[in-house]
Amino acid sequence: MQLPDRAERADSRLFAAVCEAALCAGARVRFRANGKSMQPNVLDGDVVEIAAMRQENLKRGDIALTRNGTRLLLHRAVRRDAATGAIVTRGDSAMADDKPVDAVFGKMMSIERGNRKLMETPRRQLMHGARRRGRRIGRAFSLRSSRLRSLALPALFVLLGLFAHAPAARAQFTITNTAPVNVAPGAAFTLTQVLTATRTFDPTGGRPVTLTQTIPANTTYTGYTLADNSGGNWACTPATPPALAAGSTLTCTDTAGAYAANTTTTIGIILVVGSATPLGTVITDTVDLNRPVSNAMATTTVALADLSLTQVASPTTVA
Repeated sequence: MQLPDRAERADSRLFAAVCEAALCAGARVRFRANGKSMQPNVLDGDVVEIAAMRQENLKRGDIALTRNGTRLLLHRAVRRDAATGAIVTRGDSAMADDKPVDAVFGKMMSIERGNRKLMETPRRQLMHGARRRGRRIGRAFSLRSSRLRSLALPALFVLLGLFAHAPAARAQFTITNTAPVNVAPGAAFTLTQVLTATRTFDPTGGRPVTLTQTIPANTTYTGYTLADNSGGNWACTPATPPALAAGSTLTCTDTAGAYAANTTTTIGIILVVGSATPLGTVITDTVDLNRPVSNAMATTTVALADLSLTQVASPTTVA
């Protein structure tokens, strides 16, 4: 999906530069998609919201805003190029991959269609995959005779209906991520990440429960706090200084806990804002959960307090 048609003809470099600057500053970008290359999952005229995402953190199945040559594309990440490690994308309605991308600007977080806002979640990605495969099978059948199409298409629609209405696997956990509304330059603040067990679960001897995140730009990680009533055995790496700089990876893992339903684990990630960070900078953190694969985002804005208080004794001496 080439984006956006009017801006691309006028000044694609300017549009790409504005998107890159905004996303690097921690802001989100919204624009109206144009084209049919991502049908049936992103439609011509949908309003999409993009959040900053490093290329190495992009996962297969994510819909990414990328630059490919002189074009700005909103296509799905399908693999990494074996020779260069660059992301390779493909439009959902396309029959072939794009060339490896030159740059990744961000990841699509939601679609606004009419009066509805559709969040990009792992379950929606599964539905996207079913629709995508169904569309490609339909295109292949369209090259056959009309008689073959008349026999195959009803069966295809039944298959798509089964995919669309198949019950999702019951999630083991949910994750939330919150931050203060504002934080001053040079100040410390805490990201509060709450993991809730949706059912009884014991990871002993199996794949551990893991939270992973990249330390946000303009911050430094200095440690963490833990409040756990689930019976888990959590540890974050690294736990204490030396501090982690922006762009480093922090991993919190539990390998031995047995969770009762509706119990929670609260991890406080302590960050310090760089003293030279400009006012108005938006700091964005995304924590990724592996059971099931999902993520939660939190943002805070670098700002000074709106009100300060000073107390002065008058007179300066008194009997």
